[in-house]
Amino acid sequence: MEAQIKTMVKQQLECHTQRMVEMEGQMLEKLAELTKERNPEVNEEISSNMDRTSFRFLPKLEFPSFDGSNPRNWVKKCSRYFVLCKIPNSQRGDVALIHLIGKVKTWFASYIAVRRNVDWSDFIVDVCNRFREELGSRIVEDFHKLHQMGSVEYYLEKFEELKSLLLQNMPMLPDDYFVSSFIGGLKPHLKPFVKALNPLTLDDVIRFARLHEDARDASRHNQKSSLARPPLLALPRANSGSGGVGV
Repeated sequence: MEAQIKTMVKQQLECHTQRMVEMEGQMLEKLAELTKERNPEVNEEISSNMDRTSFRFLPKLEFPSFDGSNPRNWVKKCSRYFVLCKIPNSQRGDVALIHLIGKVKTWFASYIAVRRNVDWSDFIVDVCNRFREELGSRIVEDFHKLHQMGSVEYYLEKFEELKSLLLQNMPMLPDDYFVSSFIGGLKPHLKPFVKALNPLTLDDVIRFARLHEDARDASRHNQKSSLARPPLLALPRANSGSGGVGV
């Protein structure tokens, strides 16, 4: 009898729990419908928050500031930020504008003076047109002035940085241009060695330059070691004749 009572109570509890879950689901559906009908923007925000909570980890992202250098790259970073953080189109311009610094901030003061609002699509076209020419001419000049002053690795780092900026403005530049440019900027003792090996690609140039630099550093290290080593002591010579005492 006691077992039957426990079974009945358990069944009633399970039935009650199931009804509560169903009622809760119906209430949430009705609330979502009412929210959608009264305020579509709030509903979009709720959906956006639900999408964000689906990620286990949401990294902290900082919006890129813009000082007039490399506008195309800045626009690309902004676009990635907007997608990852789910920034709506109507707010993208406002978010970007508060991160303008230096001369861009000064330029924007006159830019906004004749406009009521700023559309992001129009703004990125205007900002690229305004700062593109200055960037392009400066990058070309810096690229041609680049010469190796330290190690090959340090020179390569600066070369790749300027190469990336240069290709964003002139993407049709051939590989031969960068091969000759890299060789031309090498130190005098490296340049003829790399040229003699007749490299066909930029990777070949970099590899040959590294090999020669490593060989030169190893040779210098051996010379320093030999100079620092103390000289060997000379052995005493034995007497060739017997020494006698005269009488």
